[in-house]
Amino acid sequence: MQTFAGDYIVVGGVGGDPSTSGHNQKGQAFILRMSEGGGIQWVKRYGISNTPNDSFWGVVQADDGGFVLAGEKLQDRNFEFYDHFWIVKTDGNGDMEWSHELGGNLWDEALDIVKLSDDSYILAGKKSLSSSNIDMWVMRISSSGSVLWQANHGNSNYDTGTSLTVSENEDIVAVVGYTRNSSTGPFKYRIWGVDVATGQVTWNRIHGGNQEDKAYGVVESYDQGFNIVGRSYSFGSDRVTWLVKTNSSGNIY
Repeated sequence: MQTFAGDYIVVGGVGGDPSTSGHNQKGQAFILRMSEGGGIQWVKRYGISNTPNDSFWGVVQADDGGFVLAGEKLQDRNFEFYDHFWIVKTDGNGDMEWSHELGGNLWDEALDIVKLSDDSYILAGKKSLSSSNIDMWVMRISSSGSVLWQANHGNSNYDTGTSLTVSENEDIVAVVGYTRNSSTGPFKYRIWGVDVATGQVTWNRIHGGNQEDKAYGVVESYDQGFNIVGRSYSFGSDRVTWLVKTNSSGNIY
């Protein structure tokens, strides 16, 4: 992500064993700031080292120059690992100001984040209702981290939100990801239209073929529709990139 100052923020997680990839950390999420020329200005790490890795998946810059991050935070160190939906606010130097870890005793993850004009934020990811039932989870928080609303939506099987975008007039946030209708069925693209003011899911659409199709990115198009991109096994001899264009209600033209 490019900052207000023109340099860049990179987020992620450190996997693998220390020293095997030129690093001495394992298991921690990181935020890194680099110059326009690629020089590293600073790196800050959060989470517990030498464990299955915590990770940040999305970041936006706050009005105060700090950063708000979306990710997953490991919760149990007794070899029964589970993740929480993780939201972190840092200052402009990457130092933590607050952190919220939400979820239960299974696998909950925040996978993307967008900023609204009032300096509030919407995040999307997944919420585990049971070991075999996962819902898309979407949440709006204030600039101070208070939850304004949250909603989950699914198909009583496995629904995950991987990316989101807000409409130009900020009335709808489109969340994309994937779903399936049984534990053995193929995944398909899914797009949800969520009311920004209330968190209500106002519409949702499923697109895909007879093989596995998963959506990983979405942007609003010039005509107020949405462009969705992901990977597909349904429309090629092997895995291909599949682009879907929808109208403002998520329907394919």
